[in-house]
Amino acid sequence: MANLSEAHGRVYIKASNLKTIEDFLLIQEERNKYVYYPTDIIDSQSDISDVVSARTTQENGYYICNMWFTAEGRWCFENNIDDFFDCTLFQDTDDVFIRKMKEYVCSQDIQIKFEYVDAEASQNFVKEQEATITYNSKTKDISIDVKTIKDLPYAAENLIVYGYYECDEIVSVQFLLDYYDDYLRENEFYLKHKDEIVPILEKQQEKEEIFFFLESLESSIPELKEYVEKNKE
Repeated sequence: MANLSEAHGRVYIKASNLKTIEDFLLIQEERNKYVYYPTDIIDSQSDISDVVSARTTQENGYYICNMWFTAEGRWCFENNIDDFFDCTLFQDTDDVFIRKMKEYVCSQDIQIKFEYVDAEASQNFVKEQEATITYNSKTKDISIDVKTIKDLPYAAENLIVYGYYECDEIVSVQFLLDYYDDYLRENEFYLKHKDEIVPILEKQQEKEEIFFFLESLESSIPELKEYVEKNKE
């Protein structure tokens, strides 16, 4: 099974009427029940008509629904995008109402735009991207355009900036070196012994490994652990 990336951001669904948007969201949510890598846009308990009405504006004769989404990607969210319109394909599990909704959606032009950040640890990336899926109901063609705005390493600072964690939830050696006083503002021992601890941190070859607690980072560096144990009152 592939590693999971974590994506979140906004999705804009553009169509000529509200029914197309509502039906598309419903069949997409139905598909989520049967896939390993879901893209969650609506709460299954929500009234879809109320949600769409509240989040839709009109522009140049089209309806544009603006919603928050989260997703688990197969290695990366781009793979979800490649398969995203598969929700319109007939499945053995479809009931009559789902099939009618799929038929209707396929008879309408629709455009889906994602603005998001995606992150995966083993591939060492945090990416800010935009992706647009355009479906032409006459030709049945689907075009996909993905743009990478920023491609950054899977580092503590980037994960915090893009909202994956709060600044006090994760730490790395590099993050400590960059934000020592701010991160350790309530740690009297580390502040008092900064001149001795910083050189120990600077000697570490692996500086971007992420830890969820300072104690875990400390335990991973024998010299630092020994220094703390010897000098802590």
